[in-house]
Amino acid sequence: MAEVGVLIFMKVLMYGWEFPPNFTGGLGIACYGIVHGLLANHVEVALVLPKDPARPAYDSDVFVLEHNLKLVSIDSSLLSVTAINSLLQPYMTTKQYEEQLAMALACLDEPLDYGDHLLAEVKRYAAAAGKQAVKIEHDVIHAHDWLTILAGIKARQISGKPLIFQIHALETDRSGEHLNQAIYDIERYGLHVADHVISVSHYTKNKIIERYGIAADKITVVHNGLFRQKRCKVERRFSVDHQLKTVLFLGRLTFQKGVFYFIEAARQILAQRQDIQFVIAGEGDLLVSAIERVAALRLGTHIHFTHFLDRAAVSNIYNLSDAYVMPSVSEPFGIACLEALEHHVPVIISKQSGVAEVLDCIITADFWDTDVLAQQILNVVDYPQLTNTLLAGIDEKLDQLTWNNLTKQMIDVYEGVNIA
Repeated sequence: MAEVGVLIFMKVLMYGWEFPPNFTGGLGIACYGIVHGLLANHVEVALVLPKDPARPAYDSDVFVLEHNLKLVSIDSSLLSVTAINSLLQPYMTTKQYEEQLAMALACLDEPLDYGDHLLAEVKRYAAAAGKQAVKIEHDVIHAHDWLTILAGIKARQISGKPLIFQIHALETDRSGEHLNQAIYDIERYGLHVADHVISVSHYTKNKIIERYGIAADKITVVHNGLFRQKRCKVERRFSVDHQLKTVLFLGRLTFQKGVFYFIEAARQILAQRQDIQFVIAGEGDLLVSAIERVAALRLGTHIHFTHFLDRAAVSNIYNLSDAYVMPSVSEPFGIACLEALEHHVPVIISKQSGVAEVLDCIITADFWDTDVLAQQILNVVDYPQLTNTLLAGIDEKLDQLTWNNLTKQMIDVYEGVNIA
């Protein structure tokens, strides 16, 4: 670490597992936001990522151009990206890994030495990625979530540099009481071994303390942010005519995201009236079950599935929506909530969500209380004055939640572990 004037230059060896243009959820956006924010604050980042040979090369410029992002000017020489051949992908299950492995073995003449199951591949990748610490000069190591913490630990063993473990989601969030014990054990080990932990919310920090036995003073909360865009003002579709209102669920269709609570709230509303349509955008292991549930309720003409949407389509569907609902069973943060608000869409989320810590303009309910959830949806779509109140001053609030601002808190953590 070297100081030049009032600027402190630092080199970070970062282990991520999702980065544009390859991303399937909020972590890809968060990782890109963190990296960009660090670069804008004069921190050099060496990013190491798993890369399936069948997927496109990592190229953040593509992401910037496709979404017309007007980002703070940065020195691109401060960023290097190393891709390690691996079949690991975000949110991958054991079954999905086995399917990917079978495809790779069938398609490649000389397949790489992948692990024969998911955890074996995580450990193989950790050994290969961790060795980058020999080649890459760094002052601190930053690992994201359970898939990369073993690589971060390997790197620390090699270089002796401090290790930061950032938690975006825990196994207790993803699986509830039906834990994958092996994943939980990796998380717990990483949390205890790391020199410091960054949590995306106080909600998650409390879980780390209670479920993993980590001391509170070892954990710093750094909330997620967003890229602020200057958008053309969209005329919200709140009027007294009889056009259909649109209520949106956007997220992975998993236990964690609570899609069946959204469907149940929709069922209750549609039993009373049919001037509202519900859109479920996303994919996941519960997609088929969710479609079957809607079919069994005979609500297919009112509840629509879009499957996965790219970023441009996500922006469009926000613009077409009158309310965004995030009924997560356990949501460490919830970047999609910020994105909806940026499009001036009123938001209803579960009380079990970290994003509520940074905003006071959202309506909350317990994820399981679909009676209350249904009533809140009706309140939002029926009373424009409520929406106007909720969204008053939202742009000024979101201006404070930029990645460039939030990563300054990460730099303070880096400095703290280096001084210690």
